[in-house]
Amino acid sequence: MEPRALLSKLPGRPAQRGWGVWIAFTIVIAVILIAKVKPSHVTATYFPTAQTWWEAEHDIYTPGITGYLYLPQSLYLFTPFLLLPEGPVREIAWRIFGIALFAFGLRRLLRRTTPEGSDWHFEVATLLVLLATGSSARNGQTNLHLAGLMLHACSDLIDRRWWRATGLLWGGMLAKPIGAVMILLVGALLAPMRGRLALGLGVFLLLPFLHPDFAYASEQYRLALEKLSRSSQPGAKAYDDFVGLARSLGFTLPQAARTAVAVGMALVTLGLAWLGLRRGGRIQGLWILTALAAAYLMLFNPRTETNSYVILVPWLAMLATYAWFDRRSRAAAAAFLLGCLALGCDNYGRAVLAFSRGLTKPLTALVFFVFLAWTVRRLRDHALLPVRGDGPADPA
Repeated sequence: MEPRALLSKLPGRPAQRGWGVWIAFTIVIAVILIAKVKPSHVTATYFPTAQTWWEAEHDIYTPGITGYLYLPQSLYLFTPFLLLPEGPVREIAWRIFGIALFAFGLRRLLRRTTPEGSDWHFEVATLLVLLATGSSARNGQTNLHLAGLMLHACSDLIDRRWWRATGLLWGGMLAKPIGAVMILLVGALLAPMRGRLALGLGVFLLLPFLHPDFAYASEQYRLALEKLSRSSQPGAKAYDDFVGLARSLGFTLPQAARTAVAVGMALVTLGLAWLGLRRGGRIQGLWILTALAAAYLMLFNPRTETNSYVILVPWLAMLATYAWFDRRSRAAAAAFLLGCLALGCDNYGRAVLAFSRGLTKPLTALVFFVFLAWTVRRLRDHALLPVRGDGPADPA
């Protein structure tokens, strides 16, 4: 049966069903938070650190590679939530903010990459992304916020809304320092964004000095750079990145090899994004650029955790809907569905998580990266998205 005919048997309209799922998901997260006695360890770091920043009585950075692992600028993202009562109200509001960014970002990008019927794509993609979203939403990590900002930025780049895209990209840096990856790709490859991103960099660098105590802000800035440098080399601790994958397969990579691989793959990512823009046109090229950034972050951020993969799952979910609705390829749709299921493995119980940690998610990311590379090579003859977007890609 044709996919739309199959789904049309369900009550309501597809967009309404999609939003209904997001609302139900948010309610479930809220109930879980109300039932919990204590906030998650990450929000128990975010908000007290923001409070400490404004009180300026203690350093916000601690020795070692744990604790607050963001730049001082990120505290401006957390600060508005200090106005809310401590406890479930604050925790729920923070989750709603992230879920809304993510859901609306997915909706916007699907509208720009499907010629018609994006409501159907949104309904199905919603179900698929939620497979890998639950743990990140429960914990309140900024991965969900960064994922949403990347989706929105991609849409605005497609629409040539350069200034808004600039704000969203630097907003991604507020969410997590690894947001720099997409900024660097966009700055290197899109000429209209270079000056805007440079101006945004100036504003971003000056943000901490809005603090009334200049000396305190300067000292925390210095400590932040030391902290990020230390935490970028987590040592023997296992993460769900390329190093964790190698370790799961029986290989141990020294630090020098890790750095060399990460730098080499950064150049490969840049080259693939450059080819994608020239061979695929504006819409396909920018979609591929952002998907490559997401895959690279999962594989080569030295502190990729299992919850981080909420950044990658939207791209697999969108491809599954393109394959099902537009290409009518059940095999391709099933392959991308399998990828979404793999990225949700931490939600299937402790036994599955113990088996899959360091293996299933980074392996899925690696296969997806290879798929993107293979796709870029064939873009002139085989479109990836339902909308080719053969207009100029505004290359550098």
